[in-house]
Amino acid sequence: MYKKCIVLMVLAMSLMSYSQKTYKGKVVDTQQNPLPGATIQSTQNHKNGVVADMEGNFKIELKKGIRVTVNYIGFGRRTVALTKGFNTITLQEGGGTALDEVVVSASREQQQRSEVPAAIASLSAKQIEETKAFSIEQLVNQIPGVFMSSSKAASNEQHMMAVRAPISTKALFLYLEDGLPIRPTSVFNHNTLLEMNN
Repeated sequence: MYKKCIVLMVLAMSLMSYSQKTYKGKVVDTQQNPLPGATIQSTQNHKNGVVADMEGNFKIELKKGIRVTVNYIGFGRRTVALTKGFNTITLQEGGGTALDEVVVSASREQQQRSEVPAAIASLSAKQIEETKAFSIEQLVNQIPGVFMSSSKAASNEQHMMAVRAPISTKALFLYLEDGLPIRPTSVFNHNTLLEMNN
């Protein structure tokens, strides 16, 4: 009885391995440049898919005769049948999903405000002079969306800050003076603005 079960299991495993084949290939553009990160997906089982490596190479296991769909952002989608040998799949630029340009800037270099993808507000020297403020919160609270709550009880200067959000006790803000941090964001930094040079 046990021998028959083992024989049947071995036979079933060999049939499964026979029905699944490993296909290799490379995804390139029309100039034969590799397309790293291209997706290769079975047309029958959408859970069966792989991503091309940095050289554009891929390896996928499929049943015989199943086609794959190849996608890459900015390129047209292509459905092909893979062969036993090495498969080179060329994608045409355009016709695919296009994404808007993303600009990330984390440098201290000069940048126009119109180019920064964030809300930026500033106070001019004239506005500061006309306010005749005797504490920093009277200046900061003029900026839309900013609220600084100051408490000077028992000669202990403290403040809490809110920028387009409710007041919180979390250290959410990075305060810079001449481009250098006054305190790191991981430290309880509510009193940081009071440490700035005036």
